[in-house]
Amino acid sequence: MKYSLKILLCVAIIVCLLGTVACREDINDSQYAFRVGETVSVHVLPVEYFQKGNGPHQLNIGGRFPNQSFSIVFWDKSLKKSFPSSFHPQQLVNTSFSVTGKVSDYKGRLQIVVFSPGQIDSIFEDPKARQFELLFNSPIGARLTSSTQSVIGKGLLRTIDSSKKSLDMAVYGFRNQPEIFEALQRAKER
Repeated sequence: MKYSLKILLCVAIIVCLLGTVACREDINDSQYAFRVGETVSVHVLPVEYFQKGNGPHQLNIGGRFPNQSFSIVFWDKSLKKSFPSSFHPQQLVNTSFSVTGKVSDYKGRLQIVVFSPGQIDSIFEDPKARQFELLFNSPIGARLTSSTQSVIGKGLLRTIDSSKKSLDMAVYGFRNQPEIFEALQRAKER
């Protein structure tokens, strides 16, 4: 009975380990080899931006160049023609998004070439995953008498309370900083 219990326990552990290995969904070459030539939507998280010389801009998935398993490619011509001038592919590193396009093979590496912003979805990460950082800093030697009861303070609270997506700001010298902090906390929860 002792041996059968040990054998049963070993079998259960092996089955659990095999089940864990079988559930992995990492992006690798074998997953997409059958899709070369097809138009697909792929959810990606680029780990590196890479550009060699004047070549295309690449977002590498699954590893750093030359060990990536998949790349999202942007050509300068497409960037200048179709994307806002403020956009650069490097901004997408460590950002989860979906890309749609034709899977191709270039020198043994799988890639999707992006020609327009319409091929990219869900660029904005889950807001709950974003960090919230609040820094209070008083300027050296400044003598400001403003408080949240002043026109500036009330306007600042209105701005914080009405923000919908993001808020970049610097606050200096307010005496009632707890009210501002509470407003920022409420904004964080939105």
